[in-house]
Amino acid sequence: MQTAATYFDGESSVPHQVELFYDDGNNDLLFLSSDYNNKRWRVEDIEMHKLDFCVEISNKAYPLELLKITNPDFIAFFIASLNQNGQLSIYQKLLHLGLKVHIAIAFLLIAIIAIGYFYIVPFVAEKSVTFIPVEFDDYLSNEFLIDYFADNKVDTLKTELLTEFGSKLDFRSRRPYTFVVVESDIINAFALPNAKIIVFTGLLDKMQTYEELAALLSHEAVHINNRHSVKMLARNLAGYIFISAMFSDVNGIMTIIAENAENLNALSYSRKFENEADSEGLQLMLNNHVNARGMLNLFQRIKSDEKALPSFLSTHPVTDERIAQISKQINKSKLKSKQNQELKQIFYRLKGLD
Repeated sequence: MQTAATYFDGESSVPHQVELFYDDGNNDLLFLSSDYNNKRWRVEDIEMHKLDFCVEISNKAYPLELLKITNPDFIAFFIASLNQNGQLSIYQKLLHLGLKVHIAIAFLLIAIIAIGYFYIVPFVAEKSVTFIPVEFDDYLSNEFLIDYFADNKVDTLKTELLTEFGSKLDFRSRRPYTFVVVESDIINAFALPNAKIIVFTGLLDKMQTYEELAALLSHEAVHINNRHSVKMLARNLAGYIFISAMFSDVNGIMTIIAENAENLNALSYSRKFENEADSEGLQLMLNNHVNARGMLNLFQRIKSDEKALPSFLSTHPVTDERIAQISKQINKSKLKSKQNQELKQIFYRLKGLD
């Protein structure tokens, strides 16, 4: 098959009109010109780039020379012959696909990246936490506490009482727990990775029974036992690394770690982690023979007073679904609870009722 083509010799910018022949039997491109002797390019030596309305062909042996073909019939025949002979690379095959196929491939790649970012990366990040030593938990917490206690006042007496209260509960942890009460009208509580639970007086004032306090501490204990803070950090960091790999940006990892350390008190756990803390926290209460309905009562109180509990709800959003799941688990439980007078008395002292 033959066609008219434009030839650039690489020495001047003047185009030359040539007659181009494709010998598919010998796998050659032959072009004739009144200005040049006949030229023959082996197809195996050429590089081809398909543009919107033409094909540009260069020769590896003569990189400055260029052939430009605009005849659509010749282009279609030439590409089909190359493809039939297995001489098109995957890249070239992709280039010669239609616009609709390119768009479909683009959407497929975006979907794969999205699945990787939202599902695969978090899963791998959570599993990787088992390889991170617990000393890292202490590092994160210490970075946070350096500034936190400089800006917040600790209620020493209530801290001693909360510590006494917590010591009466078995949190099924190898690490010793410490407890702190912060003087603040803010209604909140949070757990640090180093097994420190901080409760604000604003939240203590809202509670009415010792079972509610036991529920809160048990819930936070599960976050610590299961290293949810470190897993959330690993998720954030893994997501950052994933995006950085996509855009070739590998700076700022330590900044991400520092930002997470600074915001441990405002950490919002995933729905999965909150459900985990609910379920295992309930089990801790049952193991300690504390009435597990204390958690149900606490969450129902929070749910019914959402406007008064913005801080707690921002980090521990209570939903009807969670409340229903808690109630279902309590109803299934066969462990019996009993009144714990020691916890009750300590709770009354915390509330200033004794």
